Amino acid sequence: QRARLVVHRKTGGEVIVLDGRPVTIGRAAENAVVIIDPKISRQHLRIEPDERVEYYSRAIRAWRTVHGVGLLAHCHFNRGETHLLEARFDLAGKDIAKAVSLSPNNSRAYLLRGRLLLATGKPGQAEKDLREYASMKPEDPEGRILLGASRERGGRAEEALKDFRRAARIDSWSWRALLSQARVLTAQRKFGPASGALDKAESLAGSKREPDIAAQRGTLLAETLKLEGALPEFSAAIDLYEETAARIQRSVGK
Repeated sequence: QRARLVVHRKTGGEVIVLDGRPVTIGRAAENAVVIIDPKISRQHLRIEPDERVEYYSRAIRAWRTVHGVGLLAHCHFNRGETHLLEARFDLAGKDIAKAVSLSPNNSRAYLLRGRLLLATGKPGQAEKDLREYASMKPEDPEGRILLGASRERGGRAEEALKDFRRAARIDSWSWRALLSQARVLTAQRKFGPASGALDKAESLAGSKREPDIAAQRGTLLAETLKLEGALPEFSAAIDLYEETAARIQRSVGK
């Protein structure tokens, strides 16, 4: 069985199926995007970014008016998000702008555009979109963390800390919410609470070493003048960041 992408229309209408053969139209039961592969589960997706881009590009090319603009917007949203994750900001911006024009009241429009603006150094503009998203999806911890990040970068640490704490209450397993708290608390020189939050974040992150956690651990140790302990943490963070940068560079170069 070959990997294939199935894009379901919202109201149970047509579905575009891509499986390496000519695009076919079938029927769908609900709104969804499913990648079917005998080695891949939807919960633990491991498909390569460029493959995802190709799948969505083919779906966009196969789209016809009868499929509805919702399906087309969905494909642009997903392709734009993939570009964003791979730091292809220009391409991400084009897809997200197209998706927003097709589905302006979609909550994902505010989330993805906010993420893009935050990634490109525009926290003030990002906050506007992320605040709107948070009002539409108040129980989404990711949106609350991003809103906090926009406020943190705008110099409003206390507001950011409230957002990060709320995200942690929504999702008690979110190590990113705790890491974000640790970052703000360290900057405020509240080293005890910062260390506690960072310890919890590291525990929740599990065995996989996260570069942001290592970097924050190094920062906390350096701020408390424990330089001998800080240096190995910074070295570990650099190695992990270089691995990520190399992967993104390979992707961008394709």
